[in-house]
Amino acid sequence: MANDKDSIVFCNGVVAALANSIVAFTNPGDKVLISTPVYPPFFNIPKSNGREVVSCPLVEKNDGKFIVDFEAFEQALAQNVKAYILCNPHNPGGYVWDEATLKEIVRLCAQYDVLIISDEIHADLMINGEKHIPIAKIAGDEINRIVTCMAPTKTFNLAGIQVSYMIVPDKKKRLQLEAVNMASGQGSLNTFASVALQAAYTEGTPWLDELLPYISANMDYVKAELEQIPGIRIIKPQSTYLIWIDYRELKLEEKDIMKRLLEIGQLALEPGTKYGEEGRGFLRMNVACSFETVRDGVERFKKAFEQ
Repeated sequence: MANDKDSIVFCNGVVAALANSIVAFTNPGDKVLISTPVYPPFFNIPKSNGREVVSCPLVEKNDGKFIVDFEAFEQALAQNVKAYILCNPHNPGGYVWDEATLKEIVRLCAQYDVLIISDEIHADLMINGEKHIPIAKIAGDEINRIVTCMAPTKTFNLAGIQVSYMIVPDKKKRLQLEAVNMASGQGSLNTFASVALQAAYTEGTPWLDELLPYISANMDYVKAELEQIPGIRIIKPQSTYLIWIDYRELKLEEKDIMKRLLEIGQLALEPGTKYGEEGRGFLRMNVACSFETVRDGVERFKKAFEQ
């Protein structure tokens, strides 16, 4: 295995890294597996590159959290899937996958010779002391089938600089990715991106240490306030800054709740079906902002249900 420094391939954003990985390691017509509900580019990038997306929905436990259905997961892999895109931590929902889950993903993907492309962009945003486990860390002898995509852009609010990096232990895969990067005009980072990335990781820890409890407090406030509305349920995320609001008990159609929020509350949230049909009955709210903005958003949400 290469040294960590040697394993890094830079790219202009994690979505671009996902796209380049799909192009480098699969062929048109190949099947790519995802676990839904999930970040929309996981659907869009493979489809846009002529791949077939296979969905294996997460299943809900009694406590409202979602887990991988490994029986269904294996059945999906057996459909001649060539790559699995993992969201670790998961977006939406903010689930932090435990070691046992990650090891089973690796075991099954190895059994069916499936590449794992792991989006770990939210890895630094651990709430209430949760610990992120990189899937490559527990992969053992299967580490060369893993491409990990990371960036400072979510953690340090730097999305505009367009920077990410892939950790690719397998030299052959690195060369393939570098060739795709060059072919797509992404052979190097812009100067601002290089400087910002270095500054974030070498000088940003004190800021991050203050950010995490602030986001956690925002989450607690939203949960406490919105759950006063009968039919609203929120499971506090273990990671990210994105709250997954469950309104299924309201028995409202998505178009109706969106209309209420927009026209009465004048509040725009993301509809759950943006993340797949399994997201129906949910809304996604971003609380990585000032408490004043969060409080205003909560009041707008509540106003939409006063009538």
